[in-house]
Amino acid sequence: MLASGVDKTPVTTVRPNEDRCTALILTPTSVMRDMIAEFLLESEAPVDNILYASNDGEARYFVRNSRIEILIADHAVTWECETPVLVIGPPDVEKIQQSLDEGAAGYLVKPFSRESLVREVDYALQAVAV
Repeated sequence: MLASGVDKTPVTTVRPNEDRCTALILTPTSVMRDMIAEFLLESEAPVDNILYASNDGEARYFVRNSRIEILIADHAVTWECETPVLVIGPPDVEKIQQSLDEGAAGYLVKPFSRESLVREVDYALQAVAV
């Protein structure tokens, strides 16, 4: 446990497959977190391992100490992050532009479908691979 009192032990869901990757879901909302995880794990998304963070401090910890291939966040990530970030948020042009200006690999507007989430995760991962 860290000084903040938050247990940093990874909470993971695993589907073993070496061709897949680890995603970090950053949201304080368990409903959103669980929906994103379900969409990813029950689809053809290239994700087999999911970590959860409820705030930026936890997310930074996981990015520094785990092999994270994509960060899916419910807000723009304003701290330095080498991992591709997919932001999920409202259909607000200013928030979309802010997220992209902050370096997001993509922005997915709420509400979203399983298919659109999987497509955006694929795009974000492909953009990094190129």
